[in-house]
Amino acid sequence: ADDHVLLEALEAVGTTLDAGADITLTQPNDIGTGNITLQAMNSAGTAAAAGAITYTSAGNIAADTIQTTANVTLSAPTGAITQVGGAGTGIQAAGLAVTAQSITLNATDLGASLNAFSALSVTASGAGTSDIRTQAVGGLTLSLVNAPAGTLDITNDTGAVNATSLITANTLNVSAAGGITLSNAGNLITALGLTNATSGDITILNGQALAIPGIAQTGGGTSITTAGDLTFGGVVNAGPEASKTLTEL
Repeated sequence: ADDHVLLEALEAVGTTLDAGADITLTQPNDIGTGNITLQAMNSAGTAAAAGAITYTSAGNIAADTIQTTANVTLSAPTGAITQVGGAGTGIQAAGLAVTAQSITLNATDLGASLNAFSALSVTASGAGTSDIRTQAVGGLTLSLVNAPAGTLDITNDTGAVNATSLITANTLNVSAAGGITLSNAGNLITALGLTNATSGDITILNGQALAIPGIAQTGGGTSITTAGDLTFGGVVNAGPEASKTLTEL
């Protein structure tokens, strides 16, 4: 359905169909101070099914549990997107697209993310800090990053972070466990912090001057190429000496 929803308490919207069924609420919905649960489940209600979930808020979004094997789109253009956290919560989906002034989806349990999605599109238009964390064993693909004013932290606890599409960011901090590749030569990143563990190289292309506040690389090597000045303002551990390549074009 696609209707305006006005609620003042916890709202749960779900579908139960083995083949999957979409949930589409794209009007400026308002659930007051409540939390939102959105689930596309199988007919028994025991596992996620392939229903795309789309939800737009007139204010903020506080995500409780969001489950599907398809994609999730959350939009709060004038507000914030956060998550409640705690056992049984989190966002489990194939891909996640989020748009808001600020986005905080970093709840953890025993140090690991409660979220699991392998593709991410993020637009964070505010000047504050946004923080998104997932467990994507096969790697997290960034299909769009647009955070021109604030700071955006992206973490994949269990795999690599990769992007071939354009990234626009004032300050971007990326943490991975398996490598980081941001390979669009037109990237417009002003400051970039990098942390990689376990394995994998760090490979960065950027289309303007770039400030590196720090690099913590305990996986493979590091290669950074910029179209402007390249400056370092913190501790740099870029991996094995033979694999460091830092280039200003």
